[in-house]
Amino acid sequence: MLINLRGTHGSGKSTIVRTLLDANDALPIYGLLGRQRAEAYALLGKTFVLGPYTQQCGGLDAVQPYQLIVPLIMKYGAVGNVIFEGALVSSCWGVVGRLIERWGRDAIIAFLDTSAAECIARVEARRAERGDSRAFNPKNLIAKHATIEKQKVELAAAGIVQTITVSSESAVATVEALLKGE
Repeated sequence: MLINLRGTHGSGKSTIVRTLLDANDALPIYGLLGRQRAEAYALLGKTFVLGPYTQQCGGLDAVQPYQLIVPLIMKYGAVGNVIFEGALVSSCWGVVGRLIERWGRDAIIAFLDTSAAECIARVEARRAERGDSRAFNPKNLIAKHATIEKQKVELAAAGIVQTITVSSESAVATVEALLKGE
């Protein structure tokens, strides 16, 4: 099973995954990204979370170059369940979307229902926390939020993969239930 959390910056994607990692004693796996940054984490039996989670930017947004993402999904998808997220992956379909399509109904895209206003507030709070006092222009965030909302409607209508909508508050429990087959 593939579980892809989707939402714009500030929607809660990385926070959800970090909570899953902490709650399940995740073990880092090193490889494609070198000895300092995990390419994945093993948790809950044969479940893998992709991308490093050591800094502010985590998940697939921290996997560079972008061309490494598909091989990582394929590598871990061949041996277990895969959970992944990233702002870049969330706002487009492209090669990652086409790969998700190959999993068909064994892929679940979990769209976060965080409002654009809440995403903006969270981004501003993160910036303030790290001492970034520059003015924040939310124009791109608002555009990406709208793109992701449109994508949610289109994917649900197409029926090529399962789509669900979750809140950032209930997403951890939802992901754990999906992995247990509930």
